[in-house]
Amino acid sequence: MIDKKILKQKSLTNIKKNNLIGGQLDIYNFKKNFFEWNSGSLGHSIGIAIGMSIAEKNNKIVTLIGDAEIDEGSVWEGLFYISDKKINNVIIIIDRNNISASSIIKEKKSLDMNLLKKLNIQVIELNGHNIDELYRNFKFIFSSKKSSIIVANTIKGKGIKEIENNLKFSHHLPDIKILKKYT
Repeated sequence: MIDKKILKQKSLTNIKKNNLIGGQLDIYNFKKNFFEWNSGSLGHSIGIAIGMSIAEKNNKIVTLIGDAEIDEGSVWEGLFYISDKKINNVIIIIDRNNISASSIIKEKKSLDMNLLKKLNIQVIELNGHNIDELYRNFKFIFSSKKSSIIVANTIKGKGIKEIENNLKFSHHLPDIKILKKYT
């Protein structure tokens, strides 16, 4: 956000000093209509997206969850609610990188594509690293009159050999040598 001139470094430092970011359940609107909510892997974001979609019926509400988050009951309750109430303006992106915060996900039974497709929600599976594919599908989804689930197949840390699929970097920043090598 600093590189894109959405946020200044000084502002970010002040926000952090005042404990407005960090921790599990952050709410901070950096810039109106940019980020409204940041939550951990507890499945809260779909319920929040539903509330925002009801309050802002004319806007698409986008939320991003990880594939390990699919195990949370609140995720499924939210999906069933969207389907049952025919909520048509929620976009859920599932980052399917097959890694949770602490383990490799060998088989994710709860990410059942057949079940997802039975909901009143359009489901699109795509390569989460393919910008053209993402753009084309987002264009379609934003013009659609239904809520959508995008299953974005990704590689955690893609492009940085030392980080790719490395569980260590779920909770640790790369050292300066790694960062300099790729900048």
